[in-house]
Amino acid sequence: MTGRGMARRLVLGGLLAAPALRGRAAGEAEGWPARPVRFVVPYPPGGPTDILGRVVAGALAPALGQPMVVENRPGASGTIGAEAIARAAPDGQSVLMNASIHVIIPHLNRSLPFDALADFTPVTNMASVPLVAVVNPQLPVRSIPELIAYLRANPGRVS
Repeated sequence: MTGRGMARRLVLGGLLAAPALRGRAAGEAEGWPARPVRFVVPYPPGGPTDILGRVVAGALAPALGQPMVVENRPGASGTIGAEAIARAAPDGQSVLMNASIHVIIPHLNRSLPFDALADFTPVTNMASVPLVAVVNPQLPVRSIPELIAYLRANPGRVS
């Protein structure tokens, strides 16, 4: 798929999510959003997550009737930006644009300042990015189950 085709799909996905974002949840004020929405991207400006966030924010702003202010909060594999949203008032005025690392990082860092699942409510999937695992061809594995079995059989031999 071309970059332009992907951008169209992402904007369309964001626009389709807008009615859900405007919907009323328990305790939510009617007429949301009443002020600009803080859209935190926990990665540096110019990267793929930032670019996607800016495209989606730009498309959602007219549909919501309020600006979506993109705020980059990079560092610690997304943890700094995620913590900012976890500590924000639960009024729907702050949104996190994160990547799959959000659900991976709790397995790498057990002392996070938030619960990656309980402290956030997923709204929509904006993109799918394939991930590939590769190994040295000398390693006698050809699948993830074989790799796991090899690692268990050879503790400390693989970094």
